[in-house]
Amino acid sequence: MKIQTYKQSTCESCLASCLLQLRHLQAGKRITQKQERSMLFYALKFSKTDFVAGHLDYFEKKLRLKTKRYVHNKILYELVKEHCKTEMEIKKIDMGFIGKMIEKQPVLIVIDSGPLYKHLYNMILYHYPHWIVVYGKENDKYKIYEPWEGKEVAVPEKIIKESLKSYLNRLWGAPQLISLKQ
Repeated sequence: MKIQTYKQSTCESCLASCLLQLRHLQAGKRITQKQERSMLFYALKFSKTDFVAGHLDYFEKKLRLKTKRYVHNKILYELVKEHCKTEMEIKKIDMGFIGKMIEKQPVLIVIDSGPLYKHLYNMILYHYPHWIVVYGKENDKYKIYEPWEGKEVAVPEKIIKESLKSYLNRLWGAPQLISLKQ
């Protein structure tokens, strides 16, 4: 699996970049800044309640690939179910589940950027939700597409685990995972 080197072009377009990267990995389609921004702006208009639903709606309608969204808890599920037309399931998003999913295909997960950026760049810019693509594992390191820098990196399991935990506890967000429907 070979990612396309592509840096997200705005501070809010990590999810759009990751969805387009998923499409690239699946179908070999090139990522363009026009697609990234079109998806982002569509999502911003789609719903004030659920930013993710707009991305997925665009992805499924315009790019014709079906997704499945896994949400960590019932609170998030109940909050977004009326806006999200994508198939959803409540599932604890942890390293065990991520490991099982990437055996079949690449997946997107949302994490706290702080622990990841500290590990990769030796700095904490801030704690903020950030989407990445996880698409492989070698020993204790996961291969990810990191859209801020637009490249593939190998990240120890403990860093992803810490980033998920921080997303849940520090940012009070419910982890999510997105996969393509096979």
